[in-house]
Amino acid sequence: MTSTTSTFSELDKFNGTNWASWQRLIRTMAVSKGAFGYLDGSIKQPPSLPADKTSPAETPWDSETPSPKEWRARDAWTLGLLLINTKNPAGLGINIDGTAAEAWTSYINTYEKASNMTQLNAEQILRNATYSD
Repeated sequence: MTSTTSTFSELDKFNGTNWASWQRLIRTMAVSKGAFGYLDGSIKQPPSLPADKTSPAETPWDSETPSPKEWRARDAWTLGLLLINTKNPAGLGINIDGTAAEAWTSYINTYEKASNMTQLNAEQILRNATYSD
């Protein structure tokens, strides 16, 4: 796994209005890098190791049992994926101070619902459209 975060083009970065396409890009990138568990919170932060314990052998990115050090690095990469691909995350109301899963949840809570309402409104407008000669 490369440690560099993938940066989307300026047009593809999240701006508060392109939720549907952006979240698909983020999900695809996270899955392709083996980091989706950090995004959805299914890979939990392990407890810190006692001072006399050494870290176990390195695990793959999609491992559900990373070491504490691996978890921190992988969660930071995933959070970076979100934030670097968002125009003004703090201004858009995104939680940028927690884990990747906490940030992802703030995106969903704010924009998934708004996106669903926009879709319903657009469908209603299409249903009400009539052809006039």
